[in-house]
Amino acid sequence: MPKKILVAVDMGKLSEQLVDYGHSVASRLDVEVSFLHVLPHPTVWKGFEKWIPEGALKQAKESAEKKIRYYIRKA
Repeated sequence: MPKKILVAVDMGKLSEQLVDYGHSVASRLDVEVSFLHVLPHPTVWKGFEKWIPEGALKQAKESAEKKIRYYIRKA
């Protein structure tokens, strides 16, 4: 029997439902659930630095964390 579940979310339209479902499954199985969202590594933007505002990665990270926390509270 699993002891932990990892749920990857992409912040798309179904992410809120996915977090709710992951929480529900974890509750039924009485296991720990972790949610993961991966931001692109800055090297993906190589060559586009001029057009990326300073602090954009930090802002994207904070926004993703805020959304995931919101989804978890609602679950």
